[in-house]
Amino acid sequence: MQTSGRDVRKAATAVGRLDRSWAEKLSRVAPLPTHLCRDLVVITPHPYEAMCAAGGLISSLAAQGADVEVLAVSDDDCAASGAIGAPLPQQPSRRRGRILAAYQRLGVPEVRRHRLQLESGTVDAAQPDLIAALSELVGHDCYPGLWCLAPWERDGHPDHDAVGRAAEAVCRTYNLRLVRYLCSAWDWIQPKDLPWHDVRQFTLSASVRARKNAAVALPPAVSDEDCVADRELFLF
Repeated sequence: MQTSGRDVRKAATAVGRLDRSWAEKLSRVAPLPTHLCRDLVVITPHPYEAMCAAGGLISSLAAQGADVEVLAVSDDDCAASGAIGAPLPQQPSRRRGRILAAYQRLGVPEVRRHRLQLESGTVDAAQPDLIAALSELVGHDCYPGLWCLAPWERDGHPDHDAVGRAAEAVCRTYNLRLVRYLCSAWDWIQPKDLPWHDVRQFTLSASVRARKNAAVALPPAVSDEDCVADRELFLF
């Protein structure tokens, strides 16, 4: 299964489009304690999902001096050109260049991006490979302040859920802080479905919103309709 460009883009705008049923719960959500994070390992099932769901957090932590590493589990993505919603796939080398350029627009020019190159839809069957790859990234140099950013294990897409389970297992083994983002969950989730005691929010400044908007849209989106939400939600 692949995520469409439109579905991925929804992760960047969803919080701003929530209806009134969410208002009371959201008003009580505590901020994400980003001052506790020194460095960040990002796991993204497909190239743009972490950027859309958590690009503001990634951008802000990088600006604070955090070292950012990204493990891309699969290169398969319907929006593979670097423009969310692009209809045609690009050659692999050009696609990789577009992804790195998107991270540069996000404000993370020195990102180290690792590619596991699994096929989309096969991630659950490759759990041992995924756990080994993530363990290799974090296990040899584990220290307080190293955070792992991964999809929620109940996100609703089989690849996302498999990545979330692997991240949870590795973080438990190495006693790492796991921060989970939502991507496909925005297609189905209701307030009752979230463990609200774990929910934290990160508010995006105007400059961070602009960087995130530029990263997930090419050319950069400028209309109100395209502008990303002013906050991101995480499970912490």
